[in-house]
Formats: sequence, structure tokens, C-alpha cells
Amino acid sequence: MKITRRQFLGTTSTVAAGAAFFPGALLWGDESSTGMVVCQLTNKTRSQMMSYIVKSASGKLLVVDGGCSGDADHLLEMLEKLNGAPNPKIAGWFLSHCHADHICALCELIHTKRLPEVERIYFNFPSLEWLLENEASESRTTHTFHERIQAVEDVVVKTKKDQKIVCDNIVVTILNDPHLEPRRNSINNSNVCFRFETPQTSLVFLGDLGAEGSEKLLEVQPEALLRADAVQMAHHGQAGATRELYATIAPKICFWPTPTWLWNNDRGQGVDSGPWTIRNEKRWMKELSVEAHYIGKDGTQSVEFA
Repeated sequence: MKITRRQFLGTTSTVAAGAAFFPGALLWGDESSTGMVVCQLTNKTRSQMMSYIVKSASGKLLVVDGGCSGDADHLLEMLEKLNGAPNPKIAGWFLSHCHADHICALCELIHTKRLPEVERIYFNFPSLEWLLENEASESRTTHTFHERIQAVEDVVVKTKKDQKIVCDNIVVTILNDPHLEPRRNSINNSNVCFRFETPQTSLVFLGDLGAEGSEKLLEVQPEALLRADAVQMAHHGQAGATRELYATIAPKICFWPTPTWLWNNDRGQGVDSGPWTIRNEKRWMKELSVEAHYIGKDGTQSVEFA
């Protein structure tokens, strides 16, 4: 598996040990590519968020989540860059769970009538009643999403566990249905996970999956379907998935949708002045011999798996 990295934004050009870095080697629209390009977008507000664009061998675009409303402009910008021209067409938009830092960019684009053409929007959220009962603090986001998604309901597809969606050379497997039993961290544990796979490589998106959701995922899927070359670090890299799940995935590459303050565990008084547990996840990945890390704090980056 060859890895090529291109950085769009940010000041650092450092690549974690073990990653291959070939400056200028990534060519958009390169018809010789047989893999996929994974673009991890950086946050454009102070909030943590999660936003990815995946490009197939023939140039089809897939979006995972999208980020906050303040990230919508950057998402459009990167879609155009990856498309190589204005008016990009999105083959599939995948939503992991109903939290603002994952779905509000989509809501913003729908509301402002700037949503590009989308063939399908894939998600499986719990009912409105369940969401309001379990996390009343998210009621504004929940109501906004349910109102705005109606404008594009003709392209909405409710996902099911083990469903496979084929886009060019990429096969997306829906790994789970929402786990509705946990009454702690409820919406994060209702997160639906996705496996993106080509003949050459694989990537698992965990969204904001929590401990209970991790246990359920390990219960409902065999190890062979969870093991992958790369993983998106759950819950922005802290207090998310369990070490057992990461060990089962056994990634060589980690994508961290993590802003600077969270990476440094800094609540304003310096490194490690915050309550976040990201030191644990960093240690786990070292113990698991991960070879390369792509971190949101370092800017928007694209990685080509060939």
C-alpha cells in the first residue's frame, strides 16, 4: 500500500514516522489512480468537528459528516478542489450521528441553498422522540436537522447493518445499526460506523462512538470486518472507542479530527490543563505500533491510498 500526502492548509509539513511523503506527487483527477483519496478537513471555528471527503479512482466524491455550520464554506471549497472544477457532484453523503459538530454543515448548506447535487444521503438516526428524551441539551440541533433534511428527503436512504454501497472502486459497508440501550453518552453511542474499502486498502470511520457502542460493535461484527489499514479516531481522539476496539482494528494509520486545544489538552492555561483523556489514546496508538498520524490541528490534508 503506497501512501501519498498533500497538505492544503496549516504551517507544518511534518509527517509522522512511517508515512511516505512525496511533495507535489498527488494529482487530482489522475486517471492512473486505483485507490482512494481521503481528505481530512480542519476546523474553521474553535469547536471540534468531523469532516471528510473521500475521492474514488474515477473522481467520484463521498462526504462523511461535514462539521459545524461554520465549516460549510471550507467544505464547499475542498469539494471544488477535489472535483477540479465548480459545481461538484456528491455521490454519497454519510452521517454518523445527530450532533452539531458532525451534521450542521449539511444543515447550513441546505438552509442557504448552496448544497451541491447529492445523489444519496445515508444515515440511520434514532427517532426524534428518542433523541429529545435522551439528550434534551441537543434539542435545537435535533429539531434543526429534522426540519432541514425534509428539503432533500427524496435522496435520503436509511442505512442498515451489513448494507453495502458501491461507489466506483470503493465499497462502503454499514457496520452497525444505532445502539439505543445506553442511557449515558446516548447519542454518541447511537453512532453508525462505516468501513470504506478498495481492493488495496481499508478505512473504518468510528464517528463519536463511545465505550458501550464499542462493545456492541465488537459483538455484532467479526474481527475480519473490523480490521483495517486506517481508522478515524473516535470522539475527536479522546473518551471515545475502547482500546479493545482499536486493537481489533489494528490500524497502521490514524486520522485524528482533533483541533489544537484538544490535542494539547489545553483549556486555556497551557498543555495538560484540561480534563480531556487524549493522552490515553495517544499511548494506545503507540502501543499498537501505528505508523502514521494525520491530525486536524495540522490543517486540511489529503492522503492518497494507491
